[in-house]
Amino acid sequence: MDGSLFENYVLSELLKIGFKPKYWRTKSKAEVDFIVEKEK
Repeated sequence: MDGSLFENYVLSELLKIGFKPKYWRTKSKAEVDFIVEKEK
């Protein structure tokens, strides 16, 4: 399984259980794929 396919799978599973994940990217393009808030 390649990285983008796995990333899409994780995203769909997070959405199914009610999370609305966000991502973070620096100006130099370093990236965190999913940030999940449990409580505000």
